Amino acid sequence: MDTDQRSSWINWFCSNRRNKFYTEVDEHFIEDPFNLIGLNQHIPMYKETLEIILDLEPDDEMYSRVPDLSLLEPSAELLYGLIHQRFILTKQGMFQMYEKYEAGDFGKCPRVYCDDCHLLPCGQHDLPKQGPVRLYCPNCKDIYIPPNPKHQNIDGRYSVY
Repeated sequence: MDTDQRSSWINWFCSNRRNKFYTEVDEHFIEDPFNLIGLNQHIPMYKETLEIILDLEPDDEMYSRVPDLSLLEPSAELLYGLIHQRFILTKQGMFQMYEKYEAGDFGKCPRVYCDDCHLLPCGQHDLPKQGPVRLYCPNCKDIYIPPNPKHQNIDGRYSVY
C-alpha cells in the first residue's frame, strides 16, 4: 500500500488519544543504528518489531516466523517508547515536545495560583516499570498524576528528560 494512502505506523501510534504524550520520532533517527544501541536486548523479535515501526514490507521469511503480525504490537509499543526516550533528548525531539507543551497538549496545572500553567510529562525513574508517567508544573514545581486513566498506563521511563 502506498504511504500516501495510509499513515505510517508512527503517525498512527502518536495520533491515538492515549498516546498524546509521545511525539513523532523522525524515521531517520530510527534508521541510524547508533541511536538504537542496546535496545535489541529488551525486545523479543527485535528485527521484526523494528520493521513494523518503520513500515517495511514483511518478507516471506518473516511470515514463517510470525504468521500474525498483530502479535508484535505490544513489542512495537515498547520499542517505540524506548526510542522516544532517546529521541526527546535530541534538539529536534526537545523542540517537538516544546511545541506540544506550548500548545497545552499535556494539560494545565490544577492549582489556581498557577494561572493555567501548562504541564510537561516527566518520569521519575529511568528504569522500566518503576513508575507511570507524571505531569510536572514548572510554575509550582509540583508533580501530578495524569487525570485521564489512559495516560496513567504510560511508563514514566519514556518521558525522562
